[in-house]
Amino acid sequence: MGGGHAPARTVRAEVRDEQRLVRNIDGAEVVSSTQVTVALDVVAPVESLVTVWPGTSAEREAQVLSVARDDNRDVDLDSFQTLSLQ
Repeated sequence: MGGGHAPARTVRAEVRDEQRLVRNIDGAEVVSSTQVTVALDVVAPVESLVTVWPGTSAEREAQVLSVARDDNRDVDLDSFQTLSLQ
């Protein structure tokens, strides 16, 4: 799987710092410290590196532990995906 990271890019996102228990790619329960909600077309697979709060004292880089999709394109609701970060 992969072997590197794509060039950095900026995307619109909602960031929420909250500890939550999630399952990683191996099925193990791990703690996610931050959840990032992005558009469905954003490509950020598990193990991607994401920088949150850029340019602030809270800026940090974290690895994507899991990705959840909420695809509602067939109904009149928002569609998005949530990246659970380490």
